[in-house]
Amino acid sequence: MKFNLYRKFSNLIDYSNIKLNDEKNNVVMLFHSIEDKSKYKEDLYHMNLEKFKDIIISLNNNYEFENFDNCFKRNGKLIITFDDGYLNNLTTVSPFLDSYVIPMHIFVATDLIESKSNIYLGKSELKELSNLKHVSIGSHGKSHSKLTNLSISNLKNELEYSKN
Repeated sequence: MKFNLYRKFSNLIDYSNIKLNDEKNNVVMLFHSIEDKSKYKEDLYHMNLEKFKDIIISLNNNYEFENFDNCFKRNGKLIITFDDGYLNNLTTVSPFLDSYVIPMHIFVATDLIESKSNIYLGKSELKELSNLKHVSIGSHGKSHSKLTNLSISNLKNELEYSKN
């Protein structure tokens, strides 16, 4: 159900009219995989590249973007993040965002990186991404488990492994 709602909602939004709140809090926008050609049905985790470009260009005409390191500053800017560490975050997204000098932050799950899947970043691609000027990288845990459901011991192991 949430995928159907997302699809309907994302097609209705006029991103040029997004209003940031009066308190000047930053707004974090979360994405996952941005597909050049839709291999997947578009949903919460997969977005068409052209739609993504339209969103970013519209927002870039009206707002400023901020690096994730400054997410708690109250300056009313937008922050672009990506979850999981999809390979297209490097090959498709980063060149586009870099052309507009828009920073991006990627939260990677180490088990996905180590899976050697052709849809996720591998260690060498992750290193390449980490060397890009407008990219920062953070932890999304080891196994991509829902952290709030883990025991304290498992949570500690999940986060320590991921950070190491």
